[in-house]
Amino acid sequence: MSLNDNTENQLENGETQEVNENIVSSEIENNTEDNQNDSEIIPADETNAELDDTEESNADIDEENSKAKKHKNRTLVVATSIFAVTALSFGAWYAFFNNDVSGVWATDVEFTDNSGNTKTAVMKFEFGNKEKMSFFDNEKSYFSDKESNSPSAKMINGGRSWSGWYNKTTSDANENILQLYFSAYQSAYSYNYEVSGNIFSGRTLKLINGDEVMEFTQADNSYALDPDDDFKLNNGVVGEWNADGNIVYTFTKDGRFSEDTGNSKTEGTYNFGESDDGYDAIIVKYMYNGEVNTITIPYLLKGDTMTLTFNGYDVDLTKVVK
Repeated sequence: MSLNDNTENQLENGETQEVNENIVSSEIENNTEDNQNDSEIIPADETNAELDDTEESNADIDEENSKAKKHKNRTLVVATSIFAVTALSFGAWYAFFNNDVSGVWATDVEFTDNSGNTKTAVMKFEFGNKEKMSFFDNEKSYFSDKESNSPSAKMINGGRSWSGWYNKTTSDANENILQLYFSAYQSAYSYNYEVSGNIFSGRTLKLINGDEVMEFTQADNSYALDPDDDFKLNNGVVGEWNADGNIVYTFTKDGRFSEDTGNSKTEGTYNFGESDDGYDAIIVKYMYNGEVNTITIPYLLKGDTMTLTFNGYDVDLTKVVK
């Protein structure tokens, strides 16, 4: 191909480009005319009217939504107010007019010890609000909770306690009567009772039997006796042990001890030491009559059996497997 050939081609291409430009220009003009002919001009008044109708419709919807929201808020406020009044009424009743005896009550009692000295100890009553008591299960060889007809009651002196139940009733003279029964004593006791005070100043329970009046204040059920700082753990002893088919001894890993006969219970702490005659012994401590009582119990451990010696008498124990 020569330079002349290139020139001729350029000329030819230039003419072609000019023709194409003329065709495109003619098409644009024709399309513009067609579009102008096909277009319909909408009057401004009609357009504004449609916009006004749309705005009015939106305003109506907003008003309806506002009314529904206000009604919902009023319903919520009323429900909240009713709940608040109910809660306040119950709180006021519970704080000032509650005469329920359930819980732990304590009083100071005077007694005379074996040496003829007068001392003071803390006596407690614990009244349960659940109708369950602890009964010995011969099939399982340990105590379990079973249903009873009356809620449980417990009389507590330090680390010792006696189990029973109680019943509340009203006399013909409209007096409140509290009936107590402790199976260890095989006896029932009946008192007039009064509950006064409130949760802010403290509540008081009075048990009245003729001229005798015992006054109790609410308390906790702890007896404030902690394990020895030098407690020595023996994993072979830890657990529950059954004796004579109706007594359960419990030794915990943190040095706490209990003896449960079903009718009564002794709770305290334990450690290990020696008896006066040099035998290995379990040293048990518990609170009673305001003092710490200590008992040294020689023991012999053989696997899942253990023998405790009380005042020269051997008691054989078998470990409870649950």
